[in-house]
Amino acid sequence: METFVGWRFFILFLIFSTHLVKECVTTEDVIRQDGDVMLAALFEISEAADGGTCGELDLTGVQNAVALQWFIDGLNEKNYTPGYKIGLEIRRLCHSPERARSEAFKLIEKYTNSSQAPLFGVIGPTTTSSAVAVAELYKSLPREKRIPLISGSATGKQLGDFDDFFRVVPNDDLQVEVIIKLLIKLKWNYVALVYTDDEYGRVAAAALLKKAKSNNICVPLSVSFSKEGTSTIITSLTGSKQTGQITGVVFFGHKLDAQYFLSELNKDATLKFVKVIFSESFGLQSSKGPVPVNGSVVVTPPYREVKGFREAWNNLWKNCSTLPANFTNNPWLKKLYEGHSSNCSRLLLKEEDKLLFTWYHVQAAAVYAAALQRLHQIVNRVKVQNYTQTLNALKSHQWDLTAGFGNVSFSSNGEVKGESSQEPVYEVHNIIKCHDEGYRCFEKIGNYTDNMLTINENRSGNLPKAQCEKDCLEECIPRSLGDFSLVIQGHFYVVAVVPVHTNDENNAFQCGAARGSLGADFVEAVQYALARVNEAGSPWKNAVKEKKLGAIILDSCFSELVIKHKLLRLHLGEILTPHGLWMNETYVKENVVKNIVGYIGGFFSDISIAMSEVLTELNSDRTTQAYIHLSPTSVSDELSNRNRHPYFMRLTKSANSEAKAILELLQRLSATYVQIIYNNKDAYSTGFLELIRGHSLIYGVCIAKETDIQIAGEQQIYYVRKEIGKKPSARIVIVILQLEEIKKLVRGLAQWERDGGLSQKDNFIFMGTEAWARKTDIIEGRPRLKGSITIAEEIALDSNFTVYFKNVDPLASNNFWLRDYWEERRNCSLDLSFRKRERECNDSDRATYTQDHWIPYYIQAVYAFASGVGEALTKCDTNKPFSDCTILSSRQMVDEMKQVELDLFGKGKAKVFDDNGDGKNSYKFMQAFWNSTAGDMQYRQIGDWTDHLSLSYDVSDLTEELPGNIEPRNYATACPNSEQCGKCPVPPSSQKSTQDQSQLPFIPAVVTIAVLGLLLVILLIVTVVAVRRYRSSIKYIAEQSSNHEIRFENDVLSSASSMTPSNAPTLSHVPVQEMYCRGSGPTGVAFQSQMYHHQRTDSADYATVVEAENALERPVLCGVKATANDYLTVLGTPKTERKMQFV
Repeated sequence: METFVGWRFFILFLIFSTHLVKECVTTEDVIRQDGDVMLAALFEISEAADGGTCGELDLTGVQNAVALQWFIDGLNEKNYTPGYKIGLEIRRLCHSPERARSEAFKLIEKYTNSSQAPLFGVIGPTTTSSAVAVAELYKSLPREKRIPLISGSATGKQLGDFDDFFRVVPNDDLQVEVIIKLLIKLKWNYVALVYTDDEYGRVAAAALLKKAKSNNICVPLSVSFSKEGTSTIITSLTGSKQTGQITGVVFFGHKLDAQYFLSELNKDATLKFVKVIFSESFGLQSSKGPVPVNGSVVVTPPYREVKGFREAWNNLWKNCSTLPANFTNNPWLKKLYEGHSSNCSRLLLKEEDKLLFTWYHVQAAAVYAAALQRLHQIVNRVKVQNYTQTLNALKSHQWDLTAGFGNVSFSSNGEVKGESSQEPVYEVHNIIKCHDEGYRCFEKIGNYTDNMLTINENRSGNLPKAQCEKDCLEECIPRSLGDFSLVIQGHFYVVAVVPVHTNDENNAFQCGAARGSLGADFVEAVQYALARVNEAGSPWKNAVKEKKLGAIILDSCFSELVIKHKLLRLHLGEILTPHGLWMNETYVKENVVKNIVGYIGGFFSDISIAMSEVLTELNSDRTTQAYIHLSPTSVSDELSNRNRHPYFMRLTKSANSEAKAILELLQRLSATYVQIIYNNKDAYSTGFLELIRGHSLIYGVCIAKETDIQIAGEQQIYYVRKEIGKKPSARIVIVILQLEEIKKLVRGLAQWERDGGLSQKDNFIFMGTEAWARKTDIIEGRPRLKGSITIAEEIALDSNFTVYFKNVDPLASNNFWLRDYWEERRNCSLDLSFRKRERECNDSDRATYTQDHWIPYYIQAVYAFASGVGEALTKCDTNKPFSDCTILSSRQMVDEMKQVELDLFGKGKAKVFDDNGDGKNSYKFMQAFWNSTAGDMQYRQIGDWTDHLSLSYDVSDLTEELPGNIEPRNYATACPNSEQCGKCPVPPSSQKSTQDQSQLPFIPAVVTIAVLGLLLVILLIVTVVAVRRYRSSIKYIAEQSSNHEIRFENDVLSSASSMTPSNAPTLSHVPVQEMYCRGSGPTGVAFQSQMYHHQRTDSADYATVVEAENALERPVLCGVKATANDYLTVLGTPKTERKMQFV
């Protein structure tokens, strides 16, 4: 209050101590009405002309000037400011920032002269470019010479940076927001942006582009406007053969430029498909010109009528026979008269004429008048007010204006505050035909109120969609959506890693195409689970009360490099949200990263291994809570190693158990001669292959051939068919591939069959790992896969999720990946899609959804975290920083998680994890069969495996489902001749099978003879080696782990013939019984050697290994028999470090 009072004393001092100039000043550039205190106005009275001069009069500018004069005259007639008169000086601008700066400087020069009446404030300038020029000038002046500016129409956001500047209209941030919401409402997501290259157009266009990107609106053409370049712009709207036409345009520019652009569009009949959204500068005054055939709209601040001015203006033009006397003092009115003396009716304001900003200019004058009125109450006291106090007074006071102009208050940066959240702050007007032929008018069709845009569809006219007509994916989404993250706000966070996209085949750092299954549906599984975790009455809520569990969801894109990069970026505070907007780095570090309770993922083992490597390093720097890493589905045996992956847990068993289960089934089926298809570049595939190799000897299974699909490229299926055909007796083909590769393989086989490429000799039977599992889309419509057997680790499906997922609208969901998921899954195009397919998606597509058996794993992973962390948090003070809770220290948190109990199988709660943090599930074996009732392929469960195999059918019953071309009609396979049998290793003599001897594969006598002959050859080679003392080394990594992993410590196999206690590998803490090695030499001759020397000391076991010299140059498989039936195995090569894992 003291500041405001001082300011008023200063103004009164100026008013009553200054000699008042009484004469009127009128020139071509200035109109002045004398007063005791002056207001100035800087209005665009004329259009710009060449060379920066003034051109033709701007009728709207003249009307605004006359309205201001009329309003000030009315105030003075009513003695609104008792004791002194308000004067007005209006200076002509001509849409030139340079002229605006010049006229503003003239005001400063003139009114700092003590002989002039004091200048209280300036109204205007009316355009953003002129306002910026004037505001920059005033900012450069000494504070005592600055003058406040209040504009009624300059909307540029950048004007909020100037202390001198105020406005009574919203800035362009709001206008951009309204345009974006209008685009969404009209379903325009493929538009061009045309803007004037000035302070107004450039800044607004940049804001619109940024906002469009974050709202999935594609702007393939963004160009500055010029009359000379209009034809080029219009030609660009026709698009290309690939993308089609651009049918929607947003125009940010001056009225005359916009009108010219619209006229040019309508000249070309082929461009009548184009619709335009014009910014507020287009105005609402009727004008001569065409009306767009397809309809166009203008967004504006609310139109308000200045009561009485329409009549006052029209009274000026009642009699045009002679020049009205009062026009002699107004050169602008005089010039209008001279141009329309023959038909003054054209100057009349008709009912449809709407002077958009006139009300706002007058309101700016009313703010100044209200301030002056309050000054009259202060008498007999004088206090000089400084510039800062003057500005503070304007910003801190709510001005009660004269009738019809409401109340106005300003924010600290001079922005007008809204009067009521229920009042519209922006409007949408349709461009329509006027009653007068050849004229266009405007009809209001929408309001923007309280952040909501409503459109009257009955009056919106013909406004068709503006969308991509063909394929605009590359043009509109230059980077994959896989680069972005989905953030679900909470007090604590789990970071979920899901494979929404594939990896770019040409760049391991880039994401590829969207996955049509087991991708975005995993994202919804996480969201579904979180919603239930955070429900009132849930165990989580009961534990932590008002605290919410949120999530950060990252797309792994099938790439170890991608997920490592994203994890590191996250911990640096970098989260990229849709579409390309970074979250505040400081906020992420302080409010997100510090409250991460753990990680979920990945789906694939190689992703989980990559995650674990990063998280283990991050955990090493944490003194309190650990980043628990829980994978719902990864099975790699590598992840059982708690030395390398100390905080890793999973809901599944390890692949080691799965390999045993498959081999035991093969043994039961007498399928002892098999081949394998795998991918040498995939960690899951190569890891599982090693496990099969390591256990195959124990179960008497011979691997006849291993076919790597990775080297085949585009000719993959032809290569695979050729390779597996080389071993026709190995009819059982184990497929160790990821899901997408399996689908590609079976599609290729089906195509080959249709093309006649498969013969009766192609009697192969496929056996799939858990990656194949119970996937119906692999076998549907493919009777050739009858009899195929797969293994799956399954927990109970969640029927409620299926209902939930079918009801998620991909166009309204926060899951921005869901659109691509459905389009890829159903090969259709959703509304607003940038990739057009032959068919449009509809609600029936979602109705086809069937829950994959892996979905519940992600749901249960969230529940597991909520249970374990929730229980731990009950022992913490949740009002203190998360890091202060000691129970969340690394080892304690692992122990808490191991106590989690969930109902995974619909049979009641039970512990989820074993002592090593692995799952405690069992396996199911499925057989593909032809269901004649359904008329398609389906699965049936034929057995299960927990620690041993249990079949639900006799083996003879299983063979009935084999295809007709399978001969003989059974699963039994054996090596066909002595040459092939000779290449199959023989199980160690000491191994005793736990199965019925009648079920063991028959080994012909010739095989036994061949093996004995081979042993003689090996002994001969060993003798030669002993003489030559061939030296080679195999170095093994060393360490003993809690899960019985053994590593050899820095010892080398220095001699191929023998090892003594002084140089033998050290095997700590394991009662070693015997050791064997097998492999093949350069000539392909198979060998097997066993450990014959064994010595026990107090500290270690030593072993002597008999080896073949040639074998040291080829892969060698060695095992240590530690118990009756279990072997520690490792695949090693000379001079290569390899882990040794207890299996």
